[in-house]
Amino acid sequence: MDRVTKNLVSDFLKKFELKSKDDSYDFERFANYSVLKNMFNNDFQVDEISTEKNQGIDGIAIIVNNQFITNTNEISDIIDETKILEAKFVFTQCKTSPKFEGSEIGNMFFTIKDFFSETPQLPMTEEVKTKFAIKEELFKNFQLMTKGNPDVFMYYISLGKWQDDADRKS
Repeated sequence: MDRVTKNLVSDFLKKFELKSKDDSYDFERFANYSVLKNMFNNDFQVDEISTEKNQGIDGIAIIVNNQFITNTNEISDIIDETKILEAKFVFTQCKTSPKFEGSEIGNMFFTIKDFFSETPQLPMTEEVKTKFAIKEELFKNFQLMTKGNPDVFMYYISLGKWQDDADRKS
């Protein structure tokens, strides 16, 4: 990790009084927070975005009616209160390696597609299982999504440079 990024991550950890684990995990929390804070200005806990060691995705945030959702009960509360659902799914994949890997982007897309399938095939961490249950609850109440399908945002955050990739288009 370069010096500037390392300092930004260090300042982030201090600001939120988070214990450092390792460079990769610390960068993941910093990147997850930065992406979500840029899209969603309400409060949330940065560690509630993490998928821990899940394949293909490092973070998932689900925002419904401008609320950061952490469990299915919150969906029921919103339904009882508003009878309308507007949903956003935010996925991140964070890499600290100096090399940009195009195949990692494909893996991210594959994992997200599996997440939205009715019968996912990939193993899920407990954190992703919780997000999957939220997604299922939302889709069970799809008729309340008056503005249509949920928005899906995917962010691949890398410290590497895209170079020497056979599939790269100039």
